[in-house]
Amino acid sequence: MKKKKIITIISALTIACSCVNMPVSAMEITVSSNPELWERFLKYDLCILHYNSLTDEEKELCRFIFETELNSEDTIICKRARRTLDGYDVGRRATLEDTKIYDNILDMSYDCSRGQRNLNSYNYLDIVPDIMHIDYDNYYNEYWIDGDGTEKILTDVCNDYYLYKKYDSGICIESTEIKKSVINMGCIADDNFVYKVGSDDTLYVCRPLDYTAVSYIIPDEVDGMQVVGICGRTFKDCYMCEEIIFPDTLKYIESYAFENCNKIRNILLPHNIKAVGSFAFKDLDLDEVNMDCPYALIDRLALAFSEVKNLYINTKSVSSFLFENNCKVTLGDDVVKIGSVFSDATVMNDSDVIIPDTVKIITNDFFGRFGNESRLGSDILIPDSIELFGTYEYSATGKTNEPWAEPKQSYIAVLDKEWYLSDDTIISGYYGTEAHSYAVSHNLVFNPLYDLLFGAANGDGKIAISDMVALHKYLLNNGSVGYGADMNKDGKIDVFDMVLLRKQIIENN
Repeated sequence: MKKKKIITIISALTIACSCVNMPVSAMEITVSSNPELWERFLKYDLCILHYNSLTDEEKELCRFIFETELNSEDTIICKRARRTLDGYDVGRRATLEDTKIYDNILDMSYDCSRGQRNLNSYNYLDIVPDIMHIDYDNYYNEYWIDGDGTEKILTDVCNDYYLYKKYDSGICIESTEIKKSVINMGCIADDNFVYKVGSDDTLYVCRPLDYTAVSYIIPDEVDGMQVVGICGRTFKDCYMCEEIIFPDTLKYIESYAFENCNKIRNILLPHNIKAVGSFAFKDLDLDEVNMDCPYALIDRLALAFSEVKNLYINTKSVSSFLFENNCKVTLGDDVVKIGSVFSDATVMNDSDVIIPDTVKIITNDFFGRFGNESRLGSDILIPDSIELFGTYEYSATGKTNEPWAEPKQSYIAVLDKEWYLSDDTIISGYYGTEAHSYAVSHNLVFNPLYDLLFGAANGDGKIAISDMVALHKYLLNNGSVGYGADMNKDGKIDVFDMVLLRKQIIENN
C-alpha cells in the first residue's frame, strides 16, 4: 500500500464527514460510543483481525469508514477509502473538465458486475468513487474533486446530467446541473461483428453479423483498437452457437450477453477479465465452466437458470455467487473468501461441504439468507486455515421493503444462527480456531478433529486423578487444562466434563 495515497484521504476526513448526508443527530455512532459494534465492524465487515498492527493512517481510514457509513441517512459504501485500505491503486480524482469530455464517470468493474447497467455510450471515465449510494431509489456515486468532499460531482449512468456541489463548513453553497454532452463515438465493423467505439480507442462487441453462426471467435483488436467488452444482450438468442472463444484483451461481459445460447457447452473466461454482469450466461446447459480470473468481479447471477455440471472458480472472492443447480464446484488456489456459492448448490458428496485450505474467510451468505433451514448438509467441515467465519457481505439491494434487505446498519456482524443454520448442524473443525469459537458462541454441535486422548486434562498422555485435580482448578479459575479435558467433545470445558471424567476414572479403576 502506498502511504502517500492513504495520507491524501486521511487529511480530508474531518471535513468529509460533514459533507456526507447525515441525519439531524449527526455522528450518533462513534468508535468511542459503540466499542462493541466497532470491534464487530472491524472483524466481520473490514475483515481486520490485528487492528493494533495497522499504521495510524490505516486506523483513521477504518474509523472514517465506520462512522461515515453508519451515520449516513442513505445506505452508502466508502468505496475509495475501502479500496485504499485494501491496498488497491484507486487512480486519479475526477475533475470538472472530465464532465465536458466524458459521457459518464463510473466504476466500470463494479457497475458491470452488478449488472443491469448496460451503457448506451462507451465514452466513459473509469475511476473509483469516494462514496457509493446504493439504495434502489437513490443510486448514485460521489466523486470528490478536492479530496475532502467540499467539492464533488454526483453522477448516475442512468441520468443525462452531472450534479456539481460545493460545501462550506458542511453547508451546500452551490449546486449546479451539468448536462452530459453525449459524444457519439460511433461504430465500426469487421467481417463478423459490429463494435461500439469507446474511450481510449477501445471496442465493445454489440452484435454479430450472422446470428446463425455455429462458432464465434472474438478478435483481440480491430483497426488497432483493443476489444475489451461485450455489450449486454449481444449474443442473446443465438440458438445455433456451439462455441464462443474470448480474446485475452477482454475485460467486461455485460448482462444477458449470452442468454439462451443453449447449444454452448463450455465457457472459458480470459484470465484478465475484470467483470461479468448478471444473467450473462442465462438459460444455458453447460458441461464445463472455467472462471480462472483472480481479480474479476462476477455477479452472483451470472449463471442464473443455467445447468452446470462442472464449475471451476478461481477468483479472490466467490462469496457473491448464487447457483440454482446441482453442480460439482472446484475452488482455485487464489480463492480467499467464499459465501453463497454453496447456498443453492449441492456440492461435494451431495450433503457435506469440504473447504480448501486456501480459503481464509467465509461470509454469512455461505449459509443462505432466506430461511431458517440450512441449505447445506448437516455436517460442515471447516479447516484450520479459516480466519474469519460469518463476515458481512455487501449487497447492492440497499434499503428495500423486502424483509431480508434491511438497512446495512442492521447487517453488520449478523451472527444470528437462526438465519442460516438448522439446530442439528455440526461444525467439524479444530480446537482454538475460528470454527471452534463460532460453534461454541452459537450453541452448535462442535465435532473436534484432533486425535486426542480425551480425559488427559493435564496433557501428560494418561488419565488419572491428577487430571481431575487439574480440571477442578480450571473450573475455579485457578489453573489451565488442555483440550483433552473436553470429555463430551462439545468444544466447551465445563462441569459436565468433570462428571464424565470422574466416571471415566472410576471405570478405569
